[in-house]
Amino acid sequence: MSIRQFLQTNSDQNPTAIAIKDPVAELTYQQLNRKINQLANYLRKQGVEPDVLVGIYADRSIDFAIAILAILQSGGAYVPLDSSYPKARLESILAETQLSLILTQQHLAADITKPGIKLFLLDTQWDEISRESIDLEPAQTTSDSLAYIMYTSGSTGKPQGVQITIAQIEYYLQAVNQVVKIQSTDIYLHSASFSFSSSIRQLLLPLSQGAKVVIASKENTTNLSSLRELIQTENITVFDTVSSVWNYLLINLTETDKSQQIQLINSHLRLLLFSGGLLTAQLLQQVRRRFLQPPQIINIYGQTETIGVCAYPIPADFNTSDGYVPIGSPYPHNQLYLLDELLQPVIGTGIGELYVSGASLARGYLNNPELNAKKFISHPLRINTQQLLYKTGDLARYLPDGNLELVGRQDFQVKIRGMRVEVEEIETVLMQHPDVEQAAVIGKKDRSGEQIIVAYLVSNQVEINIGEVRSFLKTKLPDYMMPSAFEIMKALPLTSNRKIDRNNLPEPSRENFIIVPPRDEVEHQLVEIWQKVLGIQKIGITENFFDLGGHSLMALQLFAEIRQIWNKRLLLAILFESPTIIELANVIRQAELTPKWSPLVLLKSGGNRSPLFCIHPVGGNVLNYYNLSKNLEINRPIYGLQARGLDDKEKPFDRIEDMARDFIQTIQTIQPHGPYFCLGYSFGGIIAFDIARQFVELGEEVAFLGLLDIKSPRISNAPLYNRLDLQLKKLKTLTPEQKVRYLIEKIVYKKKADYRSAVVTKLCNLDLFTPELLSIIDRNIKAKNDYKPQVYSGEVNLLWTEYYQYYIDRYPDLGWGNLVTGGLKLHHVPGDHISIMEEPHVQTLADKLKYLIEASTKI
Repeated sequence: MSIRQFLQTNSDQNPTAIAIKDPVAELTYQQLNRKINQLANYLRKQGVEPDVLVGIYADRSIDFAIAILAILQSGGAYVPLDSSYPKARLESILAETQLSLILTQQHLAADITKPGIKLFLLDTQWDEISRESIDLEPAQTTSDSLAYIMYTSGSTGKPQGVQITIAQIEYYLQAVNQVVKIQSTDIYLHSASFSFSSSIRQLLLPLSQGAKVVIASKENTTNLSSLRELIQTENITVFDTVSSVWNYLLINLTETDKSQQIQLINSHLRLLLFSGGLLTAQLLQQVRRRFLQPPQIINIYGQTETIGVCAYPIPADFNTSDGYVPIGSPYPHNQLYLLDELLQPVIGTGIGELYVSGASLARGYLNNPELNAKKFISHPLRINTQQLLYKTGDLARYLPDGNLELVGRQDFQVKIRGMRVEVEEIETVLMQHPDVEQAAVIGKKDRSGEQIIVAYLVSNQVEINIGEVRSFLKTKLPDYMMPSAFEIMKALPLTSNRKIDRNNLPEPSRENFIIVPPRDEVEHQLVEIWQKVLGIQKIGITENFFDLGGHSLMALQLFAEIRQIWNKRLLLAILFESPTIIELANVIRQAELTPKWSPLVLLKSGGNRSPLFCIHPVGGNVLNYYNLSKNLEINRPIYGLQARGLDDKEKPFDRIEDMARDFIQTIQTIQPHGPYFCLGYSFGGIIAFDIARQFVELGEEVAFLGLLDIKSPRISNAPLYNRLDLQLKKLKTLTPEQKVRYLIEKIVYKKKADYRSAVVTKLCNLDLFTPELLSIIDRNIKAKNDYKPQVYSGEVNLLWTEYYQYYIDRYPDLGWGNLVTGGLKLHHVPGDHISIMEEPHVQTLADKLKYLIEASTKI
């Protein structure tokens, strides 16, 4: 049924029933239909026809509703202009739409200063309209005729005009009512801004079913006590709003007396609609507890660009208290797709970005072909490429029962030190704390340019103890998801449609960062050392060395300082177990430093599959794997294997075969039998190769062997003059710290013993390297040069960077081809020999390794 049809039908069948009401007036269906027809006839005389735009600039009132319906009946399209818009925003919309006619009110007319616009005053010119006919001929529109242009909230930059057609509205009204089932006896509260797409549902859905619409005033929508009173006095049966309004309503209820709370419990509300974002299960249960007999609650999902996508009538036995409420399944005229970054379908219950196709899609953004091409893409799964998909930016997954569940926003993802973090997940956990009423979490850049997590909290009538909140979070979230700063606020800023305005959250005060001061002289000196090494002035004793940007070279500097002050020699691997000042100080305080040493270092715990074992590079330690292990999202623990001799208690091996044999014995203490998963970076790739070869000789299976940026020892190093230009060019782009690492990882591979000795001497002068560490480096170089690899019968995945381009041009298999009979697969990855293990390249490497490991997974 079209808009014209249901208005005329209700006018004929229920002429005296109240159709619409605002704080100062009300109209029956017959009165409403006549006023709409008269104004529509007037508009046609002003030249309004299909796809002609008419602006509406008015306060919340019946006038605004009549203007919308009359423009649609005339065949034109309306552009809502909120009277609270800043002048610059209003002027921007007027300039883009080139409106020639605006329906407004007398007290607002002076705001329209653009020349050439005709104004019609809805509140004072009805005498002129009353001369128009109350009968109206059908408009010469088609299903693709424009109905309105609404401007997005601007959260992603400049507001954009979304073009919606008549057919999309009519499809939506028919589909949504199959779920919502509005009755003619309902009284539906209209509280949404007329500039947002939910206002269409709140106006046309009840009118299409002969129900009554009550338009909340501006005061009602901004004053929760007033809104609650309106629900009572008007006997509202359907309350349709966003989650944040209910958050504030619940707060408001706690501030009222018992009698007012009982009024809500005994209200006439039979149906609650939630829209506009994620609905947490926790909020759902809080709302339900406010009613003696909980109303039917429906979670509605859609965007300005789609009007509506799907809905989920929440079952009465839905008793989940964690996570999010599902959004249901699509309306019949829509199709939904969960796609990965390559626009391929996500399998099973995996998380993907939600794309929408079908009859609900907007015509696109007004005058913005570039954004249209970005957000409305050709369907990658259909031969008919004319069919478009709308990129929602929402992350979702299918539940076992076939319903969709939103899990966050693609653009709310924050990358914290290489880890992908959904801030809304942190918000959900924060809301579970009894002292926290509301929470917003965002990513901010700190002084060093690194992303940090900042939490903004509104208290639940009590003083929030940040220490307690932080302790609470530590029981719910991994360390990398812990906020670095907390801001206590009286209220969170909201956009005009009452969503959290993340762009207007204040910069966190430095005083609110979690900085725990040193408690004794040892911690005080460590703070000074960290400040010097990391270049950060304010550091707390609970902060993680790696989270602050620390890496292996900085660790060498750190431990050199410790050795000089306390005459204690610490192993670099201690940083994995004691990465904070408070933990490191406990190690230093020990009277006799006798750490329990093992070649095995746990890099990342968790998972129920066979571990991944990562072999150390030439320096003997496994700190290089820190960023990779954090980014590598595989369902298995990750271990590092560090060189013998680092503890100055054992003599380092000087043969690759002996190193591999020793590591096999270590691996089998935690995994007696295969299949095994091994990865070797740089020099570690050679050891990993021999580990895999020896495992096969022992009758064990190797499921995955990854060699990262290492050529076969059978290929001699290129003559210095062949690589001199490359080296000089590379060195010019490096920082002093990177130059040192360049020397360690590259030039020290030179075969000539006198050349190696010269480099080692220079490194000794930096006072960063102990004699033991330099001995390991020298022995490893010698072991590599003496190694005579044997044939391996398994498969090898060889990943290489631009550093080996010189060799690839001459040896396409980097010399491994004749050594591998089970298949050699080469994969080029971005970055060079050093940067491949650092941001941003390490994330690409992690994604590639995850794919390769999963492709070979058996256990």
